[in-house]
Amino acid sequence: MKKFPALVLVCLTAFPASTTLASYVFTTIDDPLASPGSTFAQGIYENTIVGYYRAGNVTHGFIDKSGSFTTFDIPGGKNTQLLGISGDSLIGEYLDTNNQPQSFLYQNGIVTIIALPSARGTIQVTGISGNTVVGYDGSNPFGMNAFSFTNGIYSTFSAPYTTPGNSTLQGIDGDSMVGLYNDLSGGPFKAFSLIGGTFSTLSDPAATQGTTPFGISGNNVVGTYGDAKGSHAFIETNGTYVNLDVPDAAPGQTLAQGIYGNSIVGWYTNTSNFHGFLATQVPEPASLAFFLSSSLFLLKRKNKRSLRLSRLLSQ
Repeated sequence: MKKFPALVLVCLTAFPASTTLASYVFTTIDDPLASPGSTFAQGIYENTIVGYYRAGNVTHGFIDKSGSFTTFDIPGGKNTQLLGISGDSLIGEYLDTNNQPQSFLYQNGIVTIIALPSARGTIQVTGISGNTVVGYDGSNPFGMNAFSFTNGIYSTFSAPYTTPGNSTLQGIDGDSMVGLYNDLSGGPFKAFSLIGGTFSTLSDPAATQGTTPFGISGNNVVGTYGDAKGSHAFIETNGTYVNLDVPDAAPGQTLAQGIYGNSIVGWYTNTSNFHGFLATQVPEPASLAFFLSSSLFLLKRKNKRSLRLSRLLSQ
């Protein structure tokens, strides 16, 4: 029986038989303890995904490490939601004993409450990178106050072309951030990225009802745009937008929430059920064909060399 070279077998079997769209493979995420259709993926770091699920009327955070799920609840709190991860650090929200929402940072086994001193309402934590947490004062009747929190120190943030109290921060990766701002023209909030010191407005060409970024990794931004059908997921790289709607989702029911490298997480609905998802980028067909042809060429050269060597040894 003729055998295929091992390298070719690896290439042919490296990609599972899953649904692909725009060079992405989609995997559904459902916490095994969740009520049917009640899992929401929010953040990713390397091979670890965080989010929350509902079991009956109670919400719990979850940590999904390579398919192994662990429940995460704030001691003494209720309805914990995990919203982001960076290394071993987590951010999220929960209800305290007075049923008041609290935002938190969980780091080295210690829970720190995020409470912007100037806040007039509920703090929303939205992203984390290293020791820096970003978010905004989400209940301020006078606008949205964006902030960062690093090693116990709060700093406020205002996007260019606007005034304090008219910005949000939605995601962070090192020194790069994404968010929303109001340019005071009287229109809705606009999306932006701040990468390498360059401020850029984001607007998905397919959007008719706004664009909202939720995560950033390198030059890649993920988020959601709206149209007449609802909400759609996207990834933007250097001005190019790609739709990331889950193939199994109902029309207009996909939201991308977090990104790490080329892996994206979020959630979608089909009928009345909510599911988390992981979208993983795969090589473009041309790239894969080139890789296969190059591998076969090298193997062919190796076989010819082996044949010449065997002939020399037989002389």
